[in-house]
Amino acid sequence: MSSVEPPPPIVISSPRLWGPVPFAAAIKGLLARNGHIAWPTSLQNFDKNSSDDDIVDTEKKWGMSFRLGRNQCFGQWKKETATVDITPRRCRLLKPAVGTRVHWENWDYSNAQEPAKVAEGDVSVDQHGLVTVPTFLVGNKGLGNRLVLNSSR
Repeated sequence: MSSVEPPPPIVISSPRLWGPVPFAAAIKGLLARNGHIAWPTSLQNFDKNSSDDDIVDTEKKWGMSFRLGRNQCFGQWKKETATVDITPRRCRLLKPAVGTRVHWENWDYSNAQEPAKVAEGDVSVDQHGLVTVPTFLVGNKGLGNRLVLNSSR
């Protein structure tokens, strides 16, 4: 009776990763790249009866809601909040000049009838024209937290 060895695991190697990674782990990482953070889209509206969570994109103002949720690979987030760095991409109208200051606000919409500002600050537009808000607090209740960017342009 001869024994047949199973085929070796598929391995992906990438300069962005720290050496070879088994295929299953790489796929799991790709599926989980936004972690437990969700935001409203045309296919995923937090509240279809309200515009409080709708995306706003004008020349001077940008806004989007973020909420902790279930991740298909890792299950439910264990805590009520998390902090993340948020960099809006592909803004259609808000395009502040490199080096300008942008004011940001974090609004807690866990109770949409009484939203509360929980943080605010100013950040500079980087050399790529992007705005990154560091350590933005995101919750898992109601409509989550809303990031609002205001640019004097």
